[in-house]
Amino acid sequence: MTTVTKDKVLGELSFPMPSPAALAFNLAFESARAASASRARLTFIGSRRGPKKFEQEHVPTLFTYFEQMMSTVVFSFQCIEAYANEEIANYVKGPMEIPRKNGIERLSPEELERKLTTEEKLTIVLPQLRSIRSPKGKASWGHFRELKDVRDSTVHLKSRDQYVRGKIDNESVYHRLLRRRAYWYPTVAVQLIRHFCLKTPPRWLEAAGARLRTWKDEWST
Repeated sequence: MTTVTKDKVLGELSFPMPSPAALAFNLAFESARAASASRARLTFIGSRRGPKKFEQEHVPTLFTYFEQMMSTVVFSFQCIEAYANEEIANYVKGPMEIPRKNGIERLSPEELERKLTTEEKLTIVLPQLRSIRSPKGKASWGHFRELKDVRDSTVHLKSRDQYVRGKIDNESVYHRLLRRRAYWYPTVAVQLIRHFCLKTPPRWLEAAGARLRTWKDEWST
């Protein structure tokens, strides 16, 4: 697919359009690699009393790690969302009936993209398009829910996401960004999307899976 735009200096320009999902995956992947490199440089001071602390000189690296992980999380989620919207735009040709609490609502393709949550697109629309079961109940769905929770905390940053007072922190977004290795998040995106296109995966998804496998092999050695 190509598009044409106008530039004040160059005039009309034609350029190929990237896949939005592939673009988001690449951003997530590169952010994850950078985050892993930052984490490998972190050291902390051991203590018999109280928690171990990061050395003061490495605090900037820790904060850089958080920034890179936030980017990883946001673009991993965007990869999934972009894929769902792209499938709707390409393959839904007319109104679709969507079950609601008050009955059935008929929505056009544009309304499906705009009105439905990402979860509804993944559990209602795409299963109908592909004639497959919803991913609910599978391990990949549980992983997606965790990704979404961290993404929501990253984007909205409520007070409980920022700082936990008076107890061990098991809630803040920073705790969760330290809990998972960076490659986990883009892997969640690839695995969930693969659920919908096992027979005919797009080329970018095959390449994404290969990149993740190679990186995980390098990381584990």
